[in-house]
Amino acid sequence: MRQNKPLNKSRKRSQTSGTKMAFYLFFNFYTCRIFFITKPMRIIALFRQQDEELDELSASVERIGSVGLTIHDELHTQEKLIDELGSEMDSTTNRLDFVQKKVAVVMKKVSAKGQMMMILFLIVLFIILFVLVFFT
Repeated sequence: MRQNKPLNKSRKRSQTSGTKMAFYLFFNFYTCRIFFITKPMRIIALFRQQDEELDELSASVERIGSVGLTIHDELHTQEKLIDELGSEMDSTTNRLDFVQKKVAVVMKKVSAKGQMMMILFLIVLFIILFVLVFFT
């Protein structure tokens, strides 16, 4: 008989725990309402909340992806512009070297008096251009 008592107690425990429903207090911050929900309802509510959060996360990832693609396209465009600028700089450098060599040849041919006249002419030309640009 002593063996039956623990079995009866364990049966009673399992029966009481099976018949009791766990209720949880749930406060909805958006509508300011208090609900009493059962454990399965709480699990379903958590799944729905997780689904909503995952949808928001997915939308955020899509936005970040589109921003990344936009940045990628912009970088390619700027790379092309920089390459074109580099080509133009090379061309301009070559032309400037050519002009400097020509000026060096002219300076060697011209005497000191001619150099002074050329410097004076360039200063006057600079002043005329300065007046035209800033005062007209």
